[in-house]
Amino acid sequence: MRICKLVPGVLAAGLAFAIAMPAAAQFGGLVGGGKKDGVDVGKALAAGTDLIGYVTVATALGNQAADLLVDMYPPEKMVDIANISKAAAGAKAKAPNGNVDAEQMKAVEDKSAILAKMQADGQLKDYKKDKLGNVSKAYGKLGLMVLADGVAGTKIKPTVDGLQAALNQVSKDPTQAGKLESIKYQIATLTAVGAALPKQVSSANTVRSICSQISAAEKVPMPADLSADKVKDLPALKTASIASDGP
Repeated sequence: MRICKLVPGVLAAGLAFAIAMPAAAQFGGLVGGGKKDGVDVGKALAAGTDLIGYVTVATALGNQAADLLVDMYPPEKMVDIANISKAAAGAKAKAPNGNVDAEQMKAVEDKSAILAKMQADGQLKDYKKDKLGNVSKAYGKLGLMVLADGVAGTKIKPTVDGLQAALNQVSKDPTQAGKLESIKYQIATLTAVGAALPKQVSSANTVRSICSQISAAEKVPMPADLSADKVKDLPALKTASIASDGP
């Protein structure tokens, strides 16, 4: 069975241009600034913390959406995806403050790949009718994730640049040596995130197309996509994420 046409791959890029300017002003100082006598290390670290938290929420939305879709099918058919979810949950529990890591982001991609193959092989026809409400919830969560990934994509480089400048400064100042590991952790995490974001957007579009196909077959209404201002910063994204769970 052919999967429905995916949401255009340029969506994230378009969003980046559309919201880059307002997002820069609204993201709570996401891009770390400097001082006349050097880099504001605290601001650079705060920017990294905010962005990592932001991507953590976005990635959770993708995992939740895939799991909602999986819940519509017999458990024995979804063993592989259930194992991926279990591993991702374990990784999240071990990560500092439960923040996103490469394994959690890859979980979204892996689940989507399995679902796409099952759809192509005609294995996703036996969904539970009493779980059709999951389709609209999953679709909405994925829409939020794509929006959020578009915002995050504009912030990775400037945030990492600020952290790198902070690292250079701290490396020369023994009084700030305690901040070295935090800065290195944030740089490594955000570098991995930057590489994974395009695949995460593609995965979201894959699962979203499956939701659209079920919606068309069962006449299940899909929620309207939100505007970019609903995900402009971490508090806004958290609020939208909670709302996506529905009543």
